[in-house]
Amino acid sequence: MQSFRLKQLGSLDYLQTVKEQIPDPAANEVLVKIRACSLNYRDLSMLYGTGTLTPKNGLIPLSDGAGEVEW
Repeated sequence: MQSFRLKQLGSLDYLQTVKEQIPDPAANEVLVKIRACSLNYRDLSMLYGTGTLTPKNGLIPLSDGAGEVEW
């Protein structure tokens, strides 16, 4: 699968494409195939450190998406 992760916080320049294995859902989890997503103000506030959460490097900036449950 392909994802977009923030290698480092502070700038969209650190957003990189990453190829990853499709994860196996654990108990009480589902796998969702994302069909559409958007970056919004909350994602940018996490990127710049102005939000209320403390994000970590490797974050997938996604708080708004739509998809299908695969498993």
